[in-house]
Amino acid sequence: MNTANVYRANTVEMTYRMESGGDVQAALCAANGFTVEEMTENRLGRIAPTQVPRLIAAASQPFIKALMVVGGWLIFLMIIYTFIPSWLLMILRRIVPILGFSGLAITLSVGVALLCGFFKSAWTFACLALDLNGGTPVCVEARVSTSMSTEEGKGMDRLHGDRDESHFYVVSNIYVPVTRGGYEAFREYSGSTCKVYMTQRSQLLLAIEPTKLKRA
Repeated sequence: MNTANVYRANTVEMTYRMESGGDVQAALCAANGFTVEEMTENRLGRIAPTQVPRLIAAASQPFIKALMVVGGWLIFLMIIYTFIPSWLLMILRRIVPILGFSGLAITLSVGVALLCGFFKSAWTFACLALDLNGGTPVCVEARVSTSMSTEEGKGMDRLHGDRDESHFYVVSNIYVPVTRGGYEAFREYSGSTCKVYMTQRSQLLLAIEPTKLKRA
């Protein structure tokens, strides 16, 4: 292969890598809800004002999720006690005693989930308030991997046998919570080197910028 062909091949390869990296960056922006302009602000050590609503939504997510579980379980109980006669419920409890214990156990687990969600969100909000009050973003450049944890579902999910999933970007042993969309957008490139911009105390994602991509 002559010099001209080698140069042309290298140029095509470099162009492909740049386009591929640009495509991945665009996908990560869309999936994680940030823009290139916001990431530029993060590079300069600032949190963009347009990122604040997303940070508040992320901080409140544990409590909102718990509220949805409670709401679904209460609606289910309301339907049961509205449309099923009390005498039939009494017979069912006597024939299958475990039904009453199961209902009580699920109700207690839903209440505990609500309390845990409230305190988790409250703690994250307190840390976020400090981050927004003159705090600067943290930038960590390292290998980033995707991670997913599952636990037994609460409320209606427990009845259906579903499990509750949580998704993260893991960078330098820090588990940064992300949406399922953000998890899926980066899963194929898990292990790539990226710059991860996040809040200092609450450790919420601001932006992610791949610097060395590789497929998992």
